[in-house]
Amino acid sequence: SDVCSSDLVTHADPQTMSPGPRRPGRDSAAMVVVSIAAMAAAVWQFGGTWSLPAYLYLGLITGPLTVIDLREKRLPNRLTLPSYPIVAVLIALAALIEGTWPAAGRAALGALVLLAVYATLHAVHPAGLGMGDVKLAAPLGALLAWQSWSALLWGTFTAFLLRSEEHT
Repeated sequence: SDVCSSDLVTHADPQTMSPGPRRPGRDSAAMVVVSIAAMAAAVWQFGGTWSLPAYLYLGLITGPLTVIDLREKRLPNRLTLPSYPIVAVLIALAALIEGTWPAAGRAALGALVLLAVYATLHAVHPAGLGMGDVKLAAPLGALLAWQSWSALLWGTFTAFLLRSEEHT
């Protein structure tokens, strides 16, 4: 059974916002295309490193998260919450194999920093940033900070810039 038929994705008529018919074939195709593109980008960027599996995991969930967020304006727990242990273990393995413990420490701090920033923004303006975004912040913060503090800063800035364009 594909991810669309497991009640992760519901559809709404854009004019009435009432639930509409499911289009599992269309959504599944979109999920696959987005995930493959994200995973290809990960291979291109991180192909020769042991951190690649963590970025491949992120690419894998990017397709379903994108389609669900566009359709429902939410990010389901069954995709966001498993990202915590999966990303932590994959980063720890990369650090162990590569001997890059400072990067792993930076990743852990980056996860906490981005989670705190997103949680604060959600507390101040809940309609502007959903809890799904908050829950996804820690794994994203870890993967961005694994690269550098600059990557965390620019990745966060880019996300907010793209989000602001969506609302103009």
